Amino acid sequence: MSASPFSPAYAAQTPDELFALLNAGPLFNLDGLVAVITGGASGIGLMIGTTLLANGAVVHVVDRSKDDLQNVQTIYSAKAAGRLLVHEADVSLKSEATRIAEVIAQSSPYVNVLFNNAGISGAGAPVPKDTTDPKAFVEAMNALDENAFNSVFAVNTFSAYFFAVAFLPLLCASAENPAGNRFPPQIINTCSLNAWSNDLATSWGKWPYQLSKGAIHHLTKLLAHELIPLKVRVNGFAPGLFATGMTRSLAARTPLGFTETTPAQFNGESVIGYGNDFKLPVKEGARFEDLSGLALMLVTNRFVNGEIVLIDGGSLLRHVAY
Repeated sequence: MSASPFSPAYAAQTPDELFALLNAGPLFNLDGLVAVITGGASGIGLMIGTTLLANGAVVHVVDRSKDDLQNVQTIYSAKAAGRLLVHEADVSLKSEATRIAEVIAQSSPYVNVLFNNAGISGAGAPVPKDTTDPKAFVEAMNALDENAFNSVFAVNTFSAYFFAVAFLPLLCASAENPAGNRFPPQIINTCSLNAWSNDLATSWGKWPYQLSKGAIHHLTKLLAHELIPLKVRVNGFAPGLFATGMTRSLAARTPLGFTETTPAQFNGESVIGYGNDFKLPVKEGARFEDLSGLALMLVTNRFVNGEIVLIDGGSLLRHVAY
């Protein structure tokens, strides 16, 4: 088979050669890829990290929870065979983003993909449903103060900006590595269906969370445009209802550190324990593999840039959204 700098598949001379290249094994082989995942010791971050590890990547997990980091090390270090590294950090601080980038640079001369995944849900203030009294609305909405917004934005939005900036040198350095051609530098932000939703039911009344996800949605688009000169792509994915620490009442922890939902937690399209306002047309929670497949696609696809992929089981088909 002749070499092709553009696409090995185009250089295939026979169906056997072509099918071998397009097999899921080599197509999603992540040997040589170095990834950094904030909020990577639990929930969606851990789903992404284990998926990347399973396919050959080196994964740096950044998290503020020492207990969760130790748990990840205990469970996965032996299987990862030196490809799992953990770092404790408060991602809400700009100084921590700088520090973690410096620490990782000591062991890795480059990073192919940065997952800005860290997030918290924060407090809620649902508006009353059975009254038209403005005083009742004021009383409900006044439950939130400045800190309720600042703390959520610091983790969910500001950290993504600070980590993106701090890791630009390492991301750009990936072009000088042999794996850089297969995995050109990329930032992937965890957004949310709440970025599109005009209905507080999708965040269970959590104004700060819903606003912060609208902000990171826009940050993803801004970074994608502004980083074109550096050839750093920026994408995102927008999950709906996944079983994580944010949906703790839905889920029981598995032996490998994950949480999961069961069909018994659904009443038609409604989620038991969250009232009847949040709708999920598929009538079941998202599966681990649903996210794994999307993560692999984003990491290995060179031609996606400036996109945010919605993965919500059709929830936004049932809620007012733009």
